[in-house]
Amino acid sequence: MSEAAVLPGPLPGTAIVAELRRHVAAPPLLVWALAGDTNRWDRLVGFSPTTYRTEPVTGDAPPAMGGPAPESGMRRVGHAQIAGWDVSWVERGEWIEGDFLRGERHFVTGPMVTGGLLVRTSAAEGGTLVEASTWSVPRSELPRGVQEAIRGSLARSLERFLDAIARVLTAAPAPAAAAGLRAEPAATSARRVVLAAAPDAVTSGAATPAAAEEHFAYCAGRLASAPVEPVVRERMLAFLRSRGDDELRQIRPYEVARAWELDRRGVLSGFLHAARAGLVDLRWQINCPTCRVGAASAEGLDSVGKRVHCDTCDIDFDVDFAANVEAVFQVNGAIRPVQPAVYCAGSPWFRPHVFAMLVVAPRATREVTLSFPPTVLAVRRLGGRRLVPLPGTPAAPGTLDVRVRADEPDVVARGAAVVDADGTSRTRLRLQNDSAAEAVLLVEWVERDADLALGSEIMSLPEFGDLFAAEAPATGANLTVGAMTMVFTDLSGTTALYRRIGDARAFALVQAHFREMTAVAAANDGIVVKTMGDAIMAAFADPARAMAAALEMVARTRRAFAAHDVRLKVGLHVGPCLAVRANGRLDFFGTTVNVAARLQAAARPDQILVAADLLAHAGVERLVRERALVLAHYQADLKGLTDEMQVLSLDA
Repeated sequence: MSEAAVLPGPLPGTAIVAELRRHVAAPPLLVWALAGDTNRWDRLVGFSPTTYRTEPVTGDAPPAMGGPAPESGMRRVGHAQIAGWDVSWVERGEWIEGDFLRGERHFVTGPMVTGGLLVRTSAAEGGTLVEASTWSVPRSELPRGVQEAIRGSLARSLERFLDAIARVLTAAPAPAAAAGLRAEPAATSARRVVLAAAPDAVTSGAATPAAAEEHFAYCAGRLASAPVEPVVRERMLAFLRSRGDDELRQIRPYEVARAWELDRRGVLSGFLHAARAGLVDLRWQINCPTCRVGAASAEGLDSVGKRVHCDTCDIDFDVDFAANVEAVFQVNGAIRPVQPAVYCAGSPWFRPHVFAMLVVAPRATREVTLSFPPTVLAVRRLGGRRLVPLPGTPAAPGTLDVRVRADEPDVVARGAAVVDADGTSRTRLRLQNDSAAEAVLLVEWVERDADLALGSEIMSLPEFGDLFAAEAPATGANLTVGAMTMVFTDLSGTTALYRRIGDARAFALVQAHFREMTAVAAANDGIVVKTMGDAIMAAFADPARAMAAALEMVARTRRAFAAHDVRLKVGLHVGPCLAVRANGRLDFFGTTVNVAARLQAAARPDQILVAADLLAHAGVERLVRERALVLAHYQADLKGLTDEMQVLSLDA
């Protein structure tokens, strides 16, 4: 257990406070993730959806948490309504995952000075002890009767809040509730549990009824004719019909797939077909590389710009399609008229990668004790862009000294961690702020969220190329699709084939070959982008899957054309590409594409040429080793490229 949260300091005597202790038969991490979700809490107590604006700091109000750095002179201000009042505020908050959360709103306008929520969770026999309190401080003293009415309302809200959390978590399927805890952020596990549980008005939001049942039935009929697994189709239709509004505003297909325990690419494919059927809308969310929160969204890739501004961090960044453009879905407005809504953007529910957010006063030192999860953590100062790795498990230090002198903190590890009887290692985190400004330090999970359906992955789905050709960015947009694996193939010996058996028979054989290659690409999570004469161009998100597909393509071609002396030549290369729309279809351009094409041209029949450094990819190396493939290394001077390449030849 850490020290008491330091925000916002002692409450004044005029504070109206409600408190509640509750035992929940669920793990502390899951309870903390839901009970500490200030977005749900603010919706429950009656705030309208919030709009945020970045504004200059004025008066004595503190800078906003989770917004621009305090020394920037800017703050993020929320605007909403509650009980008929127009209110605005800056958000203050801090937390340690699985331990505590304390969030406060410092009101700029409205009848209250401050209001907040404090949640503490600790392991107890059979589950978790939750200690929650909420408060409101009026601008002027209120009659006792009014104070008691407000206190009663806050107490009832706390009770409803914790009751709903207990219902959802205790009814959750055991595998969903237990799987992955400590191996991933607590909020990530909790999101999956909520999606697997029955919908609840408090945890899932109110369920806006379908706009027109006949239209829903029509769209469902269109989906029925699509190549979607029946179990995926049935789960999607029930999901769109019955889930709460909160869960339909931003649907992450990989997250839903894990909650349903179904194949993730099958579910993603299902949502793509559902978008084509009119049930959902495909959106592109551009996530900030610093705070990892959505900085912008677009209805089509042709409207995604080269640079995006993040209001939370007050920075501009280049759009990297592979790293920070995410495919998300929203229920179509003609199915359910659900509007986008956020009640508290600073909630840890929206920042699952932030393990801890801690505030250190100017020229002050603060200590907390925390338990490291079995992953890599790093620390940065709010507003800073550089992550400083923290030494962690399995050899967690006893003490970590984090000293803030400027934008980047210095980290020194000392001693060995204290290990509890249950094997949990505990580290003392000593935070020293040498600057004249308040320091907000973020301890973050470094690994990328596995539930993100990034642009490079969705573009490798055959369904995307077939259904959403117009989603490719317009020519000239130069939208980088990083780290795609491009495969070029070409049939060798077809000129003689056409002369020997005639144009009609030869053409039919080549078309059958294209269908076979398309099936191989799809089976390996890839897509045939286009055909050119006797050649194909295919794209894959995973180099190992691309290599497996290339080997299978060579083998199948050899069998199919055994009697005709026709063989396949393959070139394969990995790197960033440019996604464009050409002739109404998705296409890729750039150096990576050119190199793959040149490698194919240099290959011999039944040969796959790749850059030698691709063997450093663990999946490719394992494939080569397990199949005992014959390798040959040599330098290649490829036409159109200025430098020689170290090339690896696989004679399949």
